Formats: sequence, structure tokens, C-alpha cells
Amino acid sequence: MLSSIFLRNRSAFLALVGVVAALKLVLSAIEPASWDLRDIIALMGAGNAPIGPWIALYPPLYNQTASNISQLQSWPLTASLWSTPNIMELSLLFRVLVFIFDIGTMVVLYYIGRRLKSSVEGRLMGLVWFLNPFSLFAVELLGLPDVTCVFLITLSLFLLISQRPLLSAVAIGLGAFVRFFPIFLFPPLLLYIRSNGASRKHLAAVIAIGLVGLGGYLSWVLPYGFEYLTTPTPVTFFLPFLGGAQNTVNVTTFGMFAFYCIQFIFMKKNGPLPVLLSALLAYFVVAEPGPQYLIWLLPLIAVDVVAFADKLKRLVVLAFLTLGFAQWFLLSSAFVTPSGYSLLMFPLGGPIVPGFSVALGNFLDSNLVDIIILPLVASSTFALLIAYATEQMRVWFSVPEIQSNK
Repeated sequence: MLSSIFLRNRSAFLALVGVVAALKLVLSAIEPASWDLRDIIALMGAGNAPIGPWIALYPPLYNQTASNISQLQSWPLTASLWSTPNIMELSLLFRVLVFIFDIGTMVVLYYIGRRLKSSVEGRLMGLVWFLNPFSLFAVELLGLPDVTCVFLITLSLFLLISQRPLLSAVAIGLGAFVRFFPIFLFPPLLLYIRSNGASRKHLAAVIAIGLVGLGGYLSWVLPYGFEYLTTPTPVTFFLPFLGGAQNTVNVTTFGMFAFYCIQFIFMKKNGPLPVLLSALLAYFVVAEPGPQYLIWLLPLIAVDVVAFADKLKRLVVLAFLTLGFAQWFLLSSAFVTPSGYSLLMFPLGGPIVPGFSVALGNFLDSNLVDIIILPLVASSTFALLIAYATEQMRVWFSVPEIQSNK
């Protein structure tokens, strides 16, 4: 089979990765600014909103390529598919940072697969991430900074498998410094290293690292206003434990606290993957973030389906991710930018695209999609998510500790 050639032949694998990487870089250059990049540019222009450690790298880029701020601000609105060389260079520079972490995540997955199984499984894990449409749209096209944390979480898993729990905690702490959601992994990380006989000093060190990561996140968010803790932006991630009416139960707080308690009471001594993956799946079940955030799970899912899942579980994961991507597409395609592109960068409407795209856009914005198709897709996605999360939690009771190949 063709797939076997790319997995077993190192040169063929590298050639495939090189071709896909080149295509991603071309798309990064010719695509107009996504809504996330547009909002990031607006935040930078406002000067009174947090831009964070990640977005602080952008001004040196556009200062070198854009002659003035007005040219930068016009990029999301007027850039066509084949724009001027200056705008194409700007687009590539804004997205090349996330592209580097895209490649880095694939590399870490390769080493995870090689340590757990073999080089063949490592290459397959890397391709499950690198060839996934979620990665393409979230990383190269939308330019989401979440890929920084995704890389660090993947690195944290590799360090746990390599029996370096403190360095793993550092990786998660750095992720929490950029975006809030990696903080959800500290309780299961503590549970994992505690079940593996860590000393009190190690446990205290992990707690301290978690607090430093959380403090770092708050240090660049809070000075700009409390509202950035409760309202998500392309730069900040809201704290779901805050907000809500008085005398009511916060669903996210209750759900995650209950999950951690059940995990603490019932989980046997397992490997790091079920511990970390089940925590993120639990958050998706109780908080129901947008389907674009499934990118958080993809590297851990890649390890699971390649190294440990049977055929039935792989089919469930495939259906879950396919429906999740369909939900994302249906939710996003109704919104068309002034340049004629949807949020997912498909040419669906406007004067610069063919007429058949207008018809497709009208269909996606119809009542049939809004009232019937989208609710069915969203409900099916959530049902499969719960099934997959339940399967991950079931292994707490039966699966022995993951052993890696030395």
C-alpha cells in the first residue's frame, strides 16, 4: 500500500512532509487574514488591550514589511487570494510562527511513537496530526495561538513517558502562561506522579510550577481589566470558573471538580496518556467549547488511536472528529468577510468568487442547515465525545501502566 511506503521508508516520509509543509506555507502566504488575525491586529492598534507573550512577537514582523499602520489594517479587508507581494509576505510572517509549532508537534509525536512502539508508529502519529484538516485550518489559516500550548502539552506527555515529571510540569506551566486551558492538566499530573511514588518535594515543586504558570497568565491579562478573564478573545482565554448568577452552580466548576474527585478515588496506576487525555475530554463534556478547540486534543488522540485503540475505537474517533469538523464548517461558513471569504477561508460569496460559491453559501445559510442539519451534527458530535470520554475513563479500572520501549 502507498501509505505503507511513507511509513516504512524514511526518505518517502520526509518527502511527503516536505511537500505538505510547502503547501501549507503557500496557503499561509496567499490567504487573507482570518477573523482571529483581524481581531489581533485590532487589539494591537488599540494599544489598550492585552497582546500577551505570543502576540508580542508580531509587531517586529509587521514593522519590517508594512510601510504604515493603515496598510496593515487594510490587509484583512481588501486582500484577495493573490495579493501584492508585500501583503503576501506579511501574511506568511504572521503565520510562520504557528507553522513552526505545527512542525514541532509532529516531531514530538514521532518521538513519542518511537518510544512507545517503533519508528513506523511514530511517523503515523506525526501524520495523523500534520495531515489533519483541523491542524491546517486552525494553525495555518486561522493562526490560532493555541498551537503553542498544544505543542507544550504534547512535549509534556513525552517527558512523562520519559519519566521526567518535573520537566513535564514546566512544559504545562509554560502553556498556561500563554493560554489558560493547560492549567486543567495540573491536578491529573499531580495524581499521576503521586501514584508513581513521587516525593513530597516533587509534589510541592509541581504545585509551585502550576501557580507560577497561572500567575504568569494573570500578570499580562489582569492589568487590562477583569473582563478579559470572563470574555474570550483570540489572545486571552476566559476562566470558565468565573461569572454566572448568584446562588447557582457553575457547571464547569462542578463538572471538573467532580471529575477530579472521581479520578482521585477510582483511577488505578495508569500511564500518562489516559490521565491527561481524559482530563481534557472531561472539560469538553462539561464546558462545551467551540469545535475549533478540538485541536487541543488532536496530538493526544493521535497517540491513543495509533498505539492503543482497537478498530471500533478508531471508528468512533474518526466519526467524532469528522462530525466535529463538519460542525465547525457549518457554524463558520454563514459568516462571510468583506473580501468574500468565510471564517474557514472558503470562497463562499462576494464579487471575487464564482457564482456557484454564492449558491453554496446560500445553502449553508439556509433554514435547512440552521434548524435541522446543524443540530443533528452538533448532537451527534457531543454524543460521540461522551462515548470516547467514557472509554478513556473506563481504562482507569483495567489497563496497566503504559510501558515504553527503552
